[in-house]
Amino acid sequence: MSALLRSGKFLRVVTGLGRPGGGGAPPLVQETGSMPIVPMSSAYFSPYVHGFRTQSWVSPTIPLPEEDEVKANDFIPVIQYVNMETGTLQIQPLESACEQLLAEGRLWDLENLCYVSSNYASPSDRETIYIYTLKAYLSHQLPNRAIDLSNYLLKRGFDFPAFRSLFNESFTTPPPPCNRSKRRPREDPLRHFKKLIISSDSLDEALEAFHVLESKTKFPSVTEASTLIENLVKAERTDDAAVIAEKMLSRKTYPLPKIFRFLLNKLAISGSIHAMVSIGQRLSSKVKKEVSFDNRLCNAYLAAGKGEVFLDCLQKELDCATEETMESVRDKFPRGGAMGLLESEPALLVKYKKLAEGYVKTGYVAPMNVLWTYFFITGNYSEAQSIWDEYLAPSSQIMFQKVCQTARSKNDVDLATKLVELLHNAKVSPRAQGIAYSCLLDVYSQKGDFQKGFDTFNSCLDSGVKLEDINRTALLRLKSGLVKAGIKCSISIPKKSASNNHEEDEDSYAGEESS
Repeated sequence: MSALLRSGKFLRVVTGLGRPGGGGAPPLVQETGSMPIVPMSSAYFSPYVHGFRTQSWVSPTIPLPEEDEVKANDFIPVIQYVNMETGTLQIQPLESACEQLLAEGRLWDLENLCYVSSNYASPSDRETIYIYTLKAYLSHQLPNRAIDLSNYLLKRGFDFPAFRSLFNESFTTPPPPCNRSKRRPREDPLRHFKKLIISSDSLDEALEAFHVLESKTKFPSVTEASTLIENLVKAERTDDAAVIAEKMLSRKTYPLPKIFRFLLNKLAISGSIHAMVSIGQRLSSKVKKEVSFDNRLCNAYLAAGKGEVFLDCLQKELDCATEETMESVRDKFPRGGAMGLLESEPALLVKYKKLAEGYVKTGYVAPMNVLWTYFFITGNYSEAQSIWDEYLAPSSQIMFQKVCQTARSKNDVDLATKLVELLHNAKVSPRAQGIAYSCLLDVYSQKGDFQKGFDTFNSCLDSGVKLEDINRTALLRLKSGLVKAGIKCSISIPKKSASNNHEEDEDSYAGEESS
């Protein structure tokens, strides 16, 4: 863009090429980072304003029309600048530009205008710039800068009546109170939101602030949005929390894992099927596994009294599965949640078994493993053995976490012993057998029968299970009990390791998801 500047009998075109060192004529002034004044007889200049162009030059002259057509009042002082929103060069009348800079409180730009205009602009134009700069100093309560500016003009020999009048008036009478609130911008919405989520007492305001940010496409961070979700869940406002979570998921961001699980648990407990399904549609298979989504969805159906509906949904998906979608259908089966379904609604056993048989036909035995676990822990050993012989015996990996949990919680020696015996001849690893023996040792320790526990420990080692395959905590309990009971023992406690230190190893081995 260019500005046509009249000077004498010629039109002069002020243009710019964007960056220092670009092509074209060299910059007129190189010593400063400001826009140089074009050295003309008239008062036309292109100052640097708020990070804009850095060089300017005069093009070859172009003849004007007839001389009598050029009049003095044809000249309007202007400045040339870059519009940061459009990226284009624009021209604005000098006084209009000064008014805008004053209104926006841009002291630096006004001071820059003073600097670049001091040598070339006409006296009337300089007076305009200095007056607006003085007004800016006064409005921002910067008397020292105002005095420095006045002294500078006196030193340079500039005498601007309007400037002197405003200066004298301001420093001889108390200036009126400056109502800066009109220019003070409202608190930044994001900063306001951050303040609100600190306290759980401002949930309605925090929700409103969140939606304001959404409307302005200014999104809070994952941590901030997750904090709001957590506060809402704690206040039993899970529906509102679910809305926030969906907003985040729609932008491909996820709540913090711990808080996301907290929300999903609450939704499941309250039977919020619709919210769970809506959230699930936005989750990848990987994320669903990480937060155990399908187990929690199953629990939501159970809490809502719709366990049968959930089984029907699984059956429909299995029946409609193709070779391409079969893996996804298998991944969605809730192994942990299915156990809860069988325990809470035993009337669905027949329908569940039919579903499990359908999965077996696709080569997936996990649903049948769940059915075996249910029969085993409820004491229906004949049904459990039938399923074992037909479906599970050939498998090298069996899920039995729930069996161990039940045996420990009930101090059921018989249940733990049957598990050890069953796995003894199975095609499972010594580590799996060690987990089963650990469960039996714990039951004996809990019952205070340390001698039987010690005998079982020796039998375990004789069967080929290594010391490292037994849970370290089970060994510590047994040894401590033996010492207190005065029974001599020679149990070496292995060093801590990832494989023997925690009972949770049973979970990872079995691959079973908790409900």
